[in-house]
Amino acid sequence: MKVYFVNGTSSWHFGSAAAVQSLKATLEKQGHEIMYNCLRLERPDDRSVEDVDVVVVNGEGTFRDEAKNYEPGRIQQLRDFMTRALWLGKKTYLINTVWCRMRPGWWDLLKRLSGVAVREPASALEMEKTTGVKPEVYVDAAYFLPLEPRLRLPHKGIGVGEVYSQNTTDGLTTPKLLETFGAVSISLLRNTWEDVVHGLWSCDVYITGQHHGVLAACKARCPFVPVRVNTHKITGLFAWAGVDIPIATNLKETRDGVDWAEKHKDVFEKLFDFMEGQKPWPGI
Repeated sequence: MKVYFVNGTSSWHFGSAAAVQSLKATLEKQGHEIMYNCLRLERPDDRSVEDVDVVVVNGEGTFRDEAKNYEPGRIQQLRDFMTRALWLGKKTYLINTVWCRMRPGWWDLLKRLSGVAVREPASALEMEKTTGVKPEVYVDAAYFLPLEPRLRLPHKGIGVGEVYSQNTTDGLTTPKLLETFGAVSISLLRNTWEDVVHGLWSCDVYITGQHHGVLAACKARCPFVPVRVNTHKITGLFAWAGVDIPIATNLKETRDGVDWAEKHKDVFEKLFDFMEGQKPWPGI
């Protein structure tokens, strides 16, 4: 079938790029042809949808805090586009998405979609509670992107990814963490998904304030310190796996988190084993 792939988030960071690559690979492996791509900050083309059989919307981190309109008009654009695709009789999917603090009123659209899939059970619970629609649950697609084997790099000690100061109580920044821990930068903003995972193979602990940073650490089986993010995407994953890993909100808690990670490797092994046992989104 001919596919319109919507909300390609590749330009956001390399974790998102890996998710898009993984999802497209799944579709192409099934024999589908991706006719059109709509990037994250682009408006879907209402006319082009007439040329395809299927619309696949990669929700990722877009469907959260609807009332705050943090990407002005973006959620409404995607909603209108899915509505139009359904009106034209196209199979339409919303996949690989968070669902957090969304407004009510989505039931009529979601119930008509050919498939809905979220990235962790907290999103599934909120969607079912507020809309009555029970989605499927699959780990974010980036985790399943195949990697080429490489030799391990020299030992790096502590690695630091991106931390967003607005999510912390003390304005904690990535440069501050690099300085405090004498750490090496392993950033999804500047390094490919494969390079980040490869780099984490040689780290003792990874400090990250990104959902995809946590996924990369899991892929590399590297203990990590999660710094608070803007939704339940990390806490939902931990609850799903049945692990209780402290989430840092400031520099002191990050220091404590490094000590905790070094002393509780069994907890991380449980999480890593859980992740390896997950199945990817199967396609359409």
